Amino acid sequence: MDDVELADRSVRRAVVTGGVSYHDALTGPDGPFVGFDRVDVHGSGMADLEAYALLVVLRSVDGEALRARRFAVRRFLDRGGVLVTLGEAPTSWFPGCRWEPETADDVEPPLVADHPLLAGAAADALFWHREGPRWCGHGHLVPPVGAEVLVGNGAGDAWLYIDRASTRGVILAATNLDFDAHAYYGNELARVLLDRVLRWAEAQAEARAATWAGAARRIAGVVSGVHFQQAFFEDAEFGERFAIVPADELSEVELGRYAAIWVPRESDQARLMRARDRISSYLTAG
Repeated sequence: MDDVELADRSVRRAVVTGGVSYHDALTGPDGPFVGFDRVDVHGSGMADLEAYALLVVLRSVDGEALRARRFAVRRFLDRGGVLVTLGEAPTSWFPGCRWEPETADDVEPPLVADHPLLAGAAADALFWHREGPRWCGHGHLVPPVGAEVLVGNGAGDAWLYIDRASTRGVILAATNLDFDAHAYYGNELARVLLDRVLRWAEAQAEARAATWAGAARRIAGVVSGVHFQQAFFEDAEFGERFAIVPADELSEVELGRYAAIWVPRESDQARLMRARDRISSYLTAG
């Protein structure tokens, strides 16, 4: 079973926020995210997520902004990162994500797996959204192949799952169990579960840190929104050697992380020119 003990916190951690009031409270000096770097979803820090081993995305962060940074999230996960995401995900911004709005099955008590993260938590105690289906419900996730569903509805959809199959990292995704918001609003069980999730995620990140540090450097594959470019870098035969970097992110990422930069034909020359100085510095550094 997964260890839920607190790691030694030697790995870098970040929490993604979106300007919501309870985001400020949860990431303040008295909140559960002390020691986490705070990353604004609309800021340039979203491009360089590979600097972290653990990333937490709070509920109500702008889904369109997250979608725009989906390649950065993928790079983070494919280096072995641990992602915790809370709340609805209508833009399907992380790998394996397929979110659907609330249905009648989501307003019935959930099915709860036997897992240390949920020890002592009865199904009724996790049934936080009892009215609906409504436009403001958090919906559910269709679990990707290979995911472990910890809490779900009677139709087999997930409120909480762990996915180790979609990437080389680990994803813990929750919808109707938005621990962060309910912890802020005074739900003691939500606060306990949020603490457990963070402890578990830190332990996961710590355990994977050695493998991450020893991994071979990948090639930055530059894309300019052209379909064949992405398809090439995701080819089943050699795609794992590449980390896809949109041309707009070249000026924001740490290029020294990559063994080479691969610029395919039909790339956007204007965007490449904006990153010229960064690319020049990368080449000068050897």
